[in-house]
Parts: sequence; C-alpha cells; structure tokens
Amino acid sequence: MIGRTTFITVALVAMFIGSAAATRVAPTNQLSPELETRLEALDPTNPRAYFELAEDLAESNSDEERRLARRLFGLAGRIDREKYAASSALGIAELAADPRTRNRLRAAATMLPGGSPLLIGSLRQKIDGQTAFQVSEAFGEFRTGRMVKLRRLFDDPVVRRLFETSDDVLPGGVDWLEEASKNGRRGPELSQADQLALLRFELMLLESGRPTWSTLLAVEGDPPLLEIDAEGLDRLLLDEEKIQPLRRDGRWVAR
Repeated sequence: MIGRTTFITVALVAMFIGSAAATRVAPTNQLSPELETRLEALDPTNPRAYFELAEDLAESNSDEERRLARRLFGLAGRIDREKYAASSALGIAELAADPRTRNRLRAAATMLPGGSPLLIGSLRQKIDGQTAFQVSEAFGEFRTGRMVKLRRLFDDPVVRRLFETSDDVLPGGVDWLEEASKNGRRGPELSQADQLALLRFELMLLESGRPTWSTLLAVEGDPPLLEIDAEGLDRLLLDEEKIQPLRRDGRWVAR
C-alpha cells in the first residue's frame, strides 16, 4: 500500500499544474433588456437559477457580462453554501485576471462544502484499503492498455457507485471510463491532464481522503503559500457583508 502511494506521488511530482486569474465585483449597467428581465426573475429560493445564469454569462466575450457572472456565482454560493459554495468559488476562479487571486479561490474551494476532489466525501471514505489498492492497481494497468481488472471492477456495485459519485473528477466521466475499459488491449488516449486526474483519484482513495503534505505538494507543485481566512470565505465569493440578491430597476437590492 505504501509503495503504491509513493509511486503515485513521485509520478505526480513530474507533472505541473498551471494557474491563471480572477476579477472583482463591479456594478452592472447597460445590460440588454432581455438580460435585465432574466435578472429580475431571479429569486433566492432558487439559487440554481443564479448559478446557471452565471455559467451562461461566463462564456460571454463582454467584460460587463463576465463581471455579472462573477456576482451571480457569488450569490449562488452565499445563498446555498452546501450546494454551490465550492462550485461557485471555482467558477469565479475561471473568470480570473490575477493568478494569485485565482489560486486563492481554488484553495478556498477545498475548504468549502463539496470542495476539492482531494477531500473525498463520506461514501469514498468508506472504501476499505484493499478496494482502494485494487482500484489503483486497475488504473495503473488501464494506463498501459490492460483493461481486464478495471472492467471487472465495474461489476462490483460498491466500486461502480464510487465511480458514479466521482464522475466529476474522472477524465471523460464514468461512462467514458467504462466504455474505454471494454476496448481490449488498445491503450486509452490520455492527455497529461487526464493522467494527472487518475493519479489524484488514486491518491484520494489510498490516503482515505486525507492527503499528506507531501501529496499536496506533489499535486499542486511548489507555489507560494496562500493565506486563506477560514472565517472570511464568504467574502471571497461576494464582496458584500449583506447579500443583495434581487435585481430591481437596474440595481441589486436586499429583500
């Protein structure tokens, strides 16, 4: 078990994760009537609508709409922390302009509900050491084109459930992984990012969701230490003490 973890950690050290930037909230104005109508229809009882609109606007080429996307992500994360806080922090990070701010948001996401893939959920923590090792071993063979062990693991309901709840961190998702495991001895086409995702997932299991400092160093590279105020995480999402979730006459207001 220790040898397998050490091997994966060493493999991760050889890989590098880049980073990029984030923006601050700015007042929104000069928006189209159609967009204003969508904004005024938002209601705090439905935080998902804030998050989904933020995702739409994040793809815009308009700086104004991207700033609005940041605010909407922040509102979703503040209104429903359990469901949207971590995802909102990552969404805001993708809108970044400053590398350090983006890294802070990514780090903050690991401390928020539903956070980093390295902090696995309760179901994943219940996976015993032997099963974790079997998954890690199967992934190792999968990367070299040997599919048998991984294909057999999909027949295990516990492991299948583990994969299904980890769909967001597996390259291509669980459906792609299962289909690829049926391709005989033809090795999968895995990018460096895909290989890194699989290795990180193996470490999650082998270290029971509590990665050591050396694992974190291997995964994140060796960036400067980031200072995260655990009690001020909400301010990273939305730069306001009081939430103003309603859009009225071109302005954001409280209830």
